[in-house]
Amino acid sequence: YATSALANIVQGFLDNKEYASAYSYIDEAIARDGNNATLYDMKGFTAELEKGIDAAIPYYQQAIECDANYAQGFYDLGRCYYLQAQSIIDENPNATNAQLKERLVPIYNKALPLLEKSGQLNADDAQKAQRVIEDIKYKMELMGVKTHTVEGDEDNIKLTTPRDMVVAEAILREKRGVLYAGGTRI
Repeated sequence: YATSALANIVQGFLDNKEYASAYSYIDEAIARDGNNATLYDMKGFTAELEKGIDAAIPYYQQAIECDANYAQGFYDLGRCYYLQAQSIIDENPNATNAQLKERLVPIYNKALPLLEKSGQLNADDAQKAQRVIEDIKYKMELMGVKTHTVEGDEDNIKLTTPRDMVVAEAILREKRGVLYAGGTRI
C-alpha cells in the first residue's frame, strides 16, 4: 500500500475501534518497509488511542530513529511527554509547584527539544509545536525553573486582557503607517 492509502484504511479501523485490524495492516506494511517512519507513527497513534500515551512512546521513538527529519514523529513524541506531565498535574490537584517540580521538570526537558526540532523541520506545523513549548516554559517558570528564551518579534504579544487589545490595535496602526492621537488621525 502507499502510505496515504494505508492511512485511510487504518483510520477506518480506528474510527470503529477495530485496533487489532489496524495493527494487522500496519504490521504487514512494516514487514515490507521496516524503515518507514510514517508507519511507526501510525502504529504509535493506534497504540495511543487504544492503550494511552505510554504505549505509544516506543513507536514514536522508532519513527524518529527511522528518519531523523520526520517532523511529525518529533512532535508526537514531544506531545506525549507533555501529556505525561499533564497527567501528573491532573492526578495531583492539591500539589504545589514545588512538590511537582521534581517529577515534571525531567519530563518537560525531554519534551522541549523534540517539539523544537519538530518546528524546525516543518514550518507549517511550527506554530502548533510553539504553543506546546510556550505552555511548558510557562509551567517551568511557575516552578522556579529558568528557561531559555529566543528573541522574537517585539510585536508578538499574547492577547488575554482588554488592555492587550488596545496595544495590539496600536501596533497594527503603526505597522500600517497610521498614527492616532486621541482618536484623531495624524
